[in-house]
Amino acid sequence: MQDKFQDSVRMTSREQRRLLDEMDAKARAELSDAQQDDRRSHTRHNYRPPSVAIQVTHPGGGHARYLVGARNLSQEGVGLIHGGFLYDGAGCTVVLETRQNELLAFPGTIVACRHVDAKIHEIGVRFSRKIDIETYFQLVEPVDLAPGAAGTKRPEKRALEGTMLYIDPSVAACDQAVRFLADQEMSVVTARHLGGGLDALRRDAFDVVVCEGDLDGVPGDEAMVKIRDAGHTGPVAFVTRSPDEERDSRLHELGAAQIALKPLSKTRLQDLLHRCTHTPEAGSPAANTQAINEHIDSMQSRIDALEASIIREDLPSLRIACESIAHASATDGHQELSAAADAALQRMTNSGSTHAAIEAVRRVAELAQSIRDQ
Repeated sequence: MQDKFQDSVRMTSREQRRLLDEMDAKARAELSDAQQDDRRSHTRHNYRPPSVAIQVTHPGGGHARYLVGARNLSQEGVGLIHGGFLYDGAGCTVVLETRQNELLAFPGTIVACRHVDAKIHEIGVRFSRKIDIETYFQLVEPVDLAPGAAGTKRPEKRALEGTMLYIDPSVAACDQAVRFLADQEMSVVTARHLGGGLDALRRDAFDVVVCEGDLDGVPGDEAMVKIRDAGHTGPVAFVTRSPDEERDSRLHELGAAQIALKPLSKTRLQDLLHRCTHTPEAGSPAANTQAINEHIDSMQSRIDALEASIIREDLPSLRIACESIAHASATDGHQELSAAADAALQRMTNSGSTHAAIEAVRRVAELAQSIRDQ
């Protein structure tokens, strides 16, 4: 493996942005509606960070690591621009940055390599598994290369019913919530302060409460307790400006049904309410399955972070990822994994060899993956 990443796209940010805009415009002109429907099952979103790290396994053996440009992102894959040719079918791992500025590694396969201009090629990567794009990535906008034919029908969810209390200090956010649900059978009451929302709960019964995560200086967990004390027994959802793993974990422990990131579009608000009003009862098979899936997703996120740090040979991030796995696995009862993570941490402390430390961490990643796949 090479010691450093090769910067494969030697362009200024302005030149790169111009090239990507031209590629999108040309694609809009070339793709018909029918071709759009055939070629895409998941929406692509503009995804244009300054650079993306990718490790490629060449067909003849050996690895190479590059810093490349990015074009778009979907649940199934990512479009990249690279200053060279790469073989279809080559295995790769792409390191992407989350909303929390955490680097996660996603394994995949190169499924397309198209010459664009001079040495620039467009690389299509299909991930080995779908990613939760709304949760992890700060999106710019959907890429609508060829709009669907007029009159195309999409599956519709059952209309929302009942009453919702929406608590948010923003007048615009409250008005927007009312507007977004105008075509539903759900009545909306809004409050701009927690005190006003609690008064409304004491006066009337609501089917669901949606609350700003940090309202009037009151942390979300305290707001959750106050909402329950006011007599509301139904689902409570929180909307926040940014993710916070510790805070979100406390809210889930207190019984929060859903946590969503702002801003909410009409679709995202309605999806949030559908999830709130169709939450499986505790102890039911569906609820048990959901809990298992959440644990698996949490473990997968830690593995992704570990793999990203290994690829970048980032020892400080490796230490953080190992500490996270050691703590979580000890809590979950996976003592062998906890011991392996502790051993890797000790190796990082005692060894002056980056290679030796990474080999120890690789064992942690492999063991964590085997536990997740059980």
